[in-house]
Amino acid sequence: MPVIALLLAACWTLPDTVTFTGTVFDGPDEDATAVGGAGVATRNAALELVDETTADAEGAFSVRAAASQAVFFALDGEGYAPTAFSTMAGTEDVAVPDGALWLRSEAEVEALRETFGDCAATAGDTGGDAGATGIVEGEVRFWLPVSDPVDTWPVVTTATVTVQDGAGEEWSACYLDDDGNADPDATETGATGRFAVFGVPAGPITVRVLAAITEEQTEESLYVGYLPEGGVFPMYAALITVEE
Repeated sequence: MPVIALLLAACWTLPDTVTFTGTVFDGPDEDATAVGGAGVATRNAALELVDETTADAEGAFSVRAAASQAVFFALDGEGYAPTAFSTMAGTEDVAVPDGALWLRSEAEVEALRETFGDCAATAGDTGGDAGATGIVEGEVRFWLPVSDPVDTWPVVTTATVTVQDGAGEEWSACYLDDDGNADPDATETGATGRFAVFGVPAGPITVRVLAAITEEQTEESLYVGYLPEGGVFPMYAALITVEE
């Protein structure tokens, strides 16, 4: 019996890495196009580089990542800002859904700064060397236990977002007014659910999303991520779960 137990234990040895396969796109929408030749890198929970590769002409890639822990993806390509995403890996290989990994173009980053106006300009000036800082941006929505597309889930209009960098410094978000225009005086997401945090130093980040549900109830979500130098960490969507 001990011999059998040892053999079974050997068969159940967990892998050190898993493989992610998918395609890099130029946006999360259904009409997005693939980005050929994009760089794809993975880092483990300690932010150590695990693997890196170059997508083929159709944007397809295969890259290893650390198993059973947080995985941080960093994408890059000519004409695009370095764009990062995070997920959790299990013990099996993963086929990444189309639109889950995508690059934010440099033109879109400039448009984002214009959208958030003076708030973006002021925040961007506080982060030190502009080349080493980045943007955390997204849209806050309520999590729903349905298969409908996330962008149809209800927008959270009363959320505040802060980002803590690797040194423990906290960075506050900029918001828009209910018509989607820059509003440097806004203190919560409003009708658009949109937010952006500018001037965040490169490296590990923790994103805190706090939503007022009623006068007595607030809900919080915490996200751990990685921000490349001069990069973007998009969150479409940053989800809030309401406890009964």
